[in-house]
Amino acid sequence: MTRSSEVIIDTWIYNPAAEDSEDAPEILEVTVKANYNPGYPAKISGPPEHCYPEEPAEVELLSIHGEGGFVLDPSELSSGERSRLEQEVVDWVESQIFEED
Repeated sequence: MTRSSEVIIDTWIYNPAAEDSEDAPEILEVTVKANYNPGYPAKISGPPEHCYPEEPAEVELLSIHGEGGFVLDPSELSSGERSRLEQEVVDWVESQIFEED
């Protein structure tokens, strides 16, 4: 059973309105809320019945908020932007784990 953690990070996104308006900034500073489920490493030694493959961490982006009431539904992100934000969440969580040691 994995445990899920809610994570909030400050980051940036490409402004979706920048394509339609010359006055809109290309990048927006935002706060991203996400659920993080840690993965687990593979077990590849011992009897085959006790071995299993690696399970990577899973991230579910819940909300994206910026200054001035800016809100973006995570489902509206491009797949590249979604992947980048999900990786930022994983990297942030991993940095917090190593700082505690």
